Amino acid sequence: MAIKYVLYVSVHQQSSAVVSMPRAQDVLVSSRLLAKALLLLAYAVLKRLQEKAAEELIYAVQDSLNDVRALFNNTKDLHGAIEKFMGENATLKKEIEKFQAQMVERTKEKACCKSA
Repeated sequence: MAIKYVLYVSVHQQSSAVVSMPRAQDVLVSSRLLAKALLLLAYAVLKRLQEKAAEELIYAVQDSLNDVRALFNNTKDLHGAIEKFMGENATLKKEIEKFQAQMVERTKEKACCKSA
């Protein structure tokens, strides 16, 4: 015996599915069509969720880019500013290493002078 219901399926902005069944005499829907309708509904919901996730990801990336740009005083050439910053960072690291080496030498000299 075939199922005597019509399925009205709609996917809303919030990715929720609404299924309503009006009067039984409207249309005959076989179980195979019902399965196809449910698969289509599942596909539509998943597609909407993926679109929403992708949209949220794009907004998150844009927010991160705006934050980075703000760190560099909203420069128009963000790539150049980051390269300059990395170069300055490397230079400062080398200076710190030299300073540490000098401090080690001074400490050795002080230790030798105290022991003598």
